[in-house]
Amino acid sequence: WTNCGRGGSVSSCPNLPQRFLSGASECLWFGADCDADGYIDKINLRENGLIGTLVPEMAELTRLETLVLSRNSLGSSVPTELGRLNQLRFLLLNRNSFSGSIPTELGNLNRLWYIHLGNNLLTGPLPGTVFAPTLQHVDFGDNRLTGTLPMEMTLISKDLINIDVSKNQFTGSIPVGLGSLTGLSSFTGNENDFSGQLAGAIFNDRMTIFDVSQNRLSGLIPNGLFNLGTSLTLLNLAANKFEGTIPSQFGDLVNLEQLAFWFNDFVGTVPTTLGLLSNLEVLHFGETDLFGTMPAEVCELRTDEDGLLATLSADCGGSPPMLACDCCTQCFESN
Repeated sequence: WTNCGRGGSVSSCPNLPQRFLSGASECLWFGADCDADGYIDKINLRENGLIGTLVPEMAELTRLETLVLSRNSLGSSVPTELGRLNQLRFLLLNRNSFSGSIPTELGNLNRLWYIHLGNNLLTGPLPGTVFAPTLQHVDFGDNRLTGTLPMEMTLISKDLINIDVSKNQFTGSIPVGLGSLTGLSSFTGNENDFSGQLAGAIFNDRMTIFDVSQNRLSGLIPNGLFNLGTSLTLLNLAANKFEGTIPSQFGDLVNLEQLAFWFNDFVGTVPTTLGLLSNLEVLHFGETDLFGTMPAEVCELRTDEDGLLATLSADCGGSPPMLACDCCTQCFESN
């Protein structure tokens, strides 16, 4: 323990009663809080140097509403017994070394609002049963999960606001049902093996972040993307197999701050309407089949006194360049 380990521990602690397993009330222990009846309802031992396993007896804390054990060195499997904590609203076990599959018993947590199991060593499919109607934030990113995203994610958890399934081995398509999640603000699914085309119906007018980079998605950019209006701030389509021209309607997404097209099969010229994106800070076109000259309207986002564009890449290397660009900060060699 970094703070307040059990008796005899060298870890620092403000006073003796706060030490784990001291003779004082558990309500005084470091990282523990109790309700009015004296039952532990919150444990927060984030980044506290914990090692070992998460014991099944944790399920005896029947009033527990918050369990935060992030950024420790806990390992082995996630205990199935956690599914008995039916008052739990926050479950954060991210940045540990948990392995094995995600217990289907977590589906019994019908009050769960926030689940974060990211940055572990979890394997197998993502169980549809974990998607309770109450869920608003889910993060399973940076594991070794496989299979397709379960339909329960969009059919049951209708109040989802943030979804992170990045850096796994998921396959299949991006679920069309995302568009039915009217409060969805962020979807990050980068660095997987998703394939197929993006359906226009997956977008809603509250989405601010959409990152599907480094997959095997293909086809044209759907018109439904431009229904997002002023909400979208980050769109990352990099390192896929998208094709066709870049639509001029991108100029309507006026609050975009980061936009990445690079490492795709886009053709044609850069639309001048991108010069309307006055909030843009990062714009990538490199390693595509775009040609011609970078529009002056885009360059002005870098050269104007009020311009925010700090990073601009294109295939402007070589002689002659595929896409001439005097204002780019990074040039790739033309293929």
